[in-house]
Amino acid sequence: IDLKNEPHGMASWGTGNSNTDWNTAAEHAAAAIIAANSKLLVFVQGIQENAICSSFTSHWWGGNLEPFACAPLEIPRERLVLSPHIHGPDTKKQAYFLSPDFPKNMPTLWDLHFGFLSDQGYAVVIGEFGGRYGDGGDFKDKLWQDALIAYLAQKQIKNIFYWSWNPNSGDTGGILQDDWQTVRTDKVALLQRLWGDQARQLACNDKFV
Repeated sequence: IDLKNEPHGMASWGTGNSNTDWNTAAEHAAAAIIAANSKLLVFVQGIQENAICSSFTSHWWGGNLEPFACAPLEIPRERLVLSPHIHGPDTKKQAYFLSPDFPKNMPTLWDLHFGFLSDQGYAVVIGEFGGRYGDGGDFKDKLWQDALIAYLAQKQIKNIFYWSWNPNSGDTGGILQDDWQTVRTDKVALLQRLWGDQARQLACNDKFV
């Protein structure tokens, strides 16, 4: 159960404001879900910006899990999945994409935003990422996705949701090309670096099956 898509704006974490603290809302929701079905996994996304326990590094909607370090979720660890959403240059021009050392600067940023939780043994699943991967978008997006897949492989974070299968998402395109049948083999090859031969199940003779 993914509790809410991309908390952002007024959403806060650990500030003590019951009207805006996403972490306490997630705890209440998780308790109700687990009481109804103790076998379910509860996915909790991050927020965007936060007044405390958070860097000023332009987080994505649902992508900021930094405040967890100050206010851990009171959800059973075996039921909890932390699920940040992150994107690259095709979605929004963030300042860190302009750094002279891009994309080498990205792993440090990902560690700060969510990677530290994987290091602490929490289940981390990237709930959304994608991009046009060099086909009609920013050329840096391919560099970004290549760097992210390498980072996830190094962290052993192999559970991800790639945005998207269908091609009509304007800023990301899809795994399918615009004809809705032909598979983007370059994107499949990208995912294969993380998933191995399982990624080949996305394609059969370059056609949708």
